[in-house]
Amino acid sequence: MPQVNVMYWNLGGVDQQRLALAGASYSSLIASVMRASNIAVAGFSGVLAGQGGVLGQQVVNHLGQTTWNQQASPQLGQGRNEQYLFVWNLQAVPAYKPPGLEYWLWQYPRPGQQGQYFGFPRQQDQSPDMPPFTMFFKLGNSGKWIPVAILHAPSWQLGQPNGQGIAMALASFAQIPTFDLGNGAMLMGTFNVPAIDNVNAPGSNGANVFGGLAGAQGKYDQEMNNHRTALAGAPIVAIADEEAYAQTSDNFFLRRNSPQGGIGGSDPGILNVISASLGILDDQGNWQAARFRPALAYVEEVSAGRQNVAAGDDGSYDAFDDAFAAYRLYVSDHVPIVMTINY
Repeated sequence: MPQVNVMYWNLGGVDQQRLALAGASYSSLIASVMRASNIAVAGFSGVLAGQGGVLGQQVVNHLGQTTWNQQASPQLGQGRNEQYLFVWNLQAVPAYKPPGLEYWLWQYPRPGQQGQYFGFPRQQDQSPDMPPFTMFFKLGNSGKWIPVAILHAPSWQLGQPNGQGIAMALASFAQIPTFDLGNGAMLMGTFNVPAIDNVNAPGSNGANVFGGLAGAQGKYDQEMNNHRTALAGAPIVAIADEEAYAQTSDNFFLRRNSPQGGIGGSDPGILNVISASLGILDDQGNWQAARFRPALAYVEEVSAGRQNVAAGDDGSYDAFDDAFAAYRLYVSDHVPIVMTINY
């Protein structure tokens, strides 16, 4: 069965200052993670101040300009000016233009209601006005295609108790006709739902918020539950792996069924960039450099100054807390998540 790997990564607020300082190293790390995980399409949130196209082009330059492309969304959220970003492999998942639509969209009018939009909220003078950004992709040469959307949901308590603002956004998503098209659909993003976030756990946060989208009453399957993807608030000395991942936040949702033949998902989970930056001893007692050598160390070097880099000469870190501090300070407050689409 043919497959493609998909990644979502909340970059936590990449702005012009950070890219001016660490742009080449930052985009090199992103490209290294995508390459090592054989990612065909990646979606990003948390890109600020109009830097989506800049960052996207830098990543494409690392991956290969003839085989990769990128597209950033408009700036969304009043005063927030956040962008979503897609980067994709032109051969594995070429962009697709469905009949009557464009290659991407971010406005979702209500049928028959002029000037009215599905709410995320869809009020253009509000900072949490973050409608999903959608692109359409063909799945190889199979003839199948799917909408893929990125959503950065409102915060858990933003004007609504118990995540009701998030629940309203996801209920809106489930009603949009565009996402009933194709051979399935994927929603990826940051949903800010604290544990327990399993939609199938009665009475849980996940059941209350995701129930309009997934579970027994929804069109979608929740691909991850109780995976902590948001990091602890600040680096501390000797932080342990189990302390670093503070909260459930990011997730994938997949609509699998279609009259034309659907898609499936497998192997969802976090991509532990932090642990993959640690050097290890193999079974023979030989030192093995880190998987992402020296990508994280490169970001730390240009951001903190060469004299402050905690990594070794080979670009790997000896201690988890050193790698965590570098990642949390200079990369993001979220770790990427990945899964496979089977078609």
